[in-house]
Amino acid sequence: AVFLTQHGFFWDDWSQLLIHQKYGDHFFWNYFSYDRPGSAWTHILFFPMCGSSPIRWHILFIFLKYILTVLFLQIFRLLFPGRSFLTDTASLLFAVCPLFSQEYTSIAYSQHYTDFVLYALSVYTLILSAKSHNRKTKIFLFLCSMISMVGHLSVTEYFVFLDLLKFPFLWIIFANDNRQNPLRSAFLWFILPFILFVAFCLIRFNFKHFFPQFNANTPEWVYLLLSSPADGIKALVHNASIDLLYPFTGFISRLFAFDLLHILSKRELFIAIISILLSASTIVFRTYSDSIDSCENKHIINVIFSSMIGIVLGILPFWIMNENFVTSGDAPHADRCFLAAMPFYCLLLSVLFDTFFTGMHSSKGAAAAAVLIFLFAHTQMSVNLQASDLTHGQNDFYQQMAVRIPELEEGTAIVDDSIIFPDQGNFSTAAALNILYPNKIQEDQDIPLWIFSYDTRTFENHGGFSVQKRNYHFDQPPSNYIYIDHDNKFANCTWVFDPGDIDNPHVSELQRSWIAHSNIGRINRSKNLSADEEIFGKTTDSWCLYYQKASLLRQNQNWAELAQLAETILNLGYTPSDSRSNAPFEWWPFIEGLYRNNDKEKAVQLANDAIAADEAYKSFFAGRFEQIESFQSE
Repeated sequence: AVFLTQHGFFWDDWSQLLIHQKYGDHFFWNYFSYDRPGSAWTHILFFPMCGSSPIRWHILFIFLKYILTVLFLQIFRLLFPGRSFLTDTASLLFAVCPLFSQEYTSIAYSQHYTDFVLYALSVYTLILSAKSHNRKTKIFLFLCSMISMVGHLSVTEYFVFLDLLKFPFLWIIFANDNRQNPLRSAFLWFILPFILFVAFCLIRFNFKHFFPQFNANTPEWVYLLLSSPADGIKALVHNASIDLLYPFTGFISRLFAFDLLHILSKRELFIAIISILLSASTIVFRTYSDSIDSCENKHIINVIFSSMIGIVLGILPFWIMNENFVTSGDAPHADRCFLAAMPFYCLLLSVLFDTFFTGMHSSKGAAAAAVLIFLFAHTQMSVNLQASDLTHGQNDFYQQMAVRIPELEEGTAIVDDSIIFPDQGNFSTAAALNILYPNKIQEDQDIPLWIFSYDTRTFENHGGFSVQKRNYHFDQPPSNYIYIDHDNKFANCTWVFDPGDIDNPHVSELQRSWIAHSNIGRINRSKNLSADEEIFGKTTDSWCLYYQKASLLRQNQNWAELAQLAETILNLGYTPSDSRSNAPFEWWPFIEGLYRNNDKEKAVQLANDAIAADEAYKSFFAGRFEQIESFQSE
């Protein structure tokens, strides 16, 4: 919530926002038919409420997380009565636990948290039904549990194995109530939930038979086990050992990774203050709430057993895909494998506090829990600050693109030498660009724009641009592209190259092969484009926006206006020695505008100042001035 106004959209948010913006919400049924055919209903429900507003989506996510935390608090209290310190501490830890670190991806993960809420609700109402002594109430709550279970199974498979926890939970409830045969009672109550669980698994394992275009994750481990039992068992032990150790080793060490070099910076102090406030509130909350009750050892065993089996079942879907956190092919998003396990991980941590501080004054246990709350919150704040930086970086890129390329012909590829935002991927950036530009999109036609990175391929060795991702298809010949460089270490801004820019001293031979064929003629230079402020943030004057405007004026050969813009930026204090504007290549449009507008002395002086900032550009400027003189003499 601290970052409510600072976070935008991330990762899969963009592709799903594109559907809302260009296809219409009805198209979510088609979009999700590729992996989770039933999950479209959450977006059809939430998009009319949240629209394209990042703030509304983040408010929704915070609300879902809050409801989920309260539900687990109530579930833990019902399961382990008389252990208020344990159950309340587990819930407080869960509220800020950063074991899953992508909660800022609000649209995409609103589905997962809706699923999680429905799962928790199905557990909560099932327990209440089992405890109720009123027949009508019992039946009503049981039906609510089944409906909630169907709802959560329709969204994702992340939490499906947690449904098996309902059996031990029911056994604990009946044992706490001193039923004559709690195991038998639990079994009878669990029959229908188990039938739903089995039915879902059978359907999920056979999705590809029902949906020919299905391309979601498949149960690779099951196939391996059937073909080679020994290798299957070995793979399971390997994946499980890695994922079960990480929350108690690598993750714990990550909590102590403080930025000691900038410990007194405003940024780090801000993180520390918020984290201290959260931990202090924990002490106040625990100190003035119920005292810690002692309990029999068998109840602690129940807690430990429930926690451990919950952690295992929570991560199990990823082991069935024969994956683990450490070696995942999608490292930036791999910790989602711990999402379903988090409440039970926090419950297990709270057992440690409960064990060490049972019988002592509650303030000591609260202080110990507050230390972990501080570490959790500090890490959570650091992750969210990085997300805030990413929002700023994304918004800056899209706003630069809107100024430099106000309109693009349909069927244009944007090419960079690497992925523009590595943690987001080309898929997300391509979706965002199709939102940025007003090109119309038809359901049965190729998408107008796409992003590509060529890695080590030369222009001559590529056969065109083709991609198929879910409903998005793009297929264009080799010439239909514009070459850009977003993250050049010699640049302050994103560079959009024209074929003449092969003389830039800081591009490689591989880049030159692409720059030489950059088809900037696909840019419509007569229109203006304003990035949607709700989606891409407010546009504020900056060096890069002035540079992009100048670069477009240069392409239009509007020398008078370009010379006037050069005077404007000089009056604003920008110089080639300024850290904001010290990339000589970015000064060329201004210098050329002044030179062609007969202010040659100032143009040459700026060129000399730029060369002083980077002598590699000496030949660059000399060659370009020579080209202008040669052209004018002709």
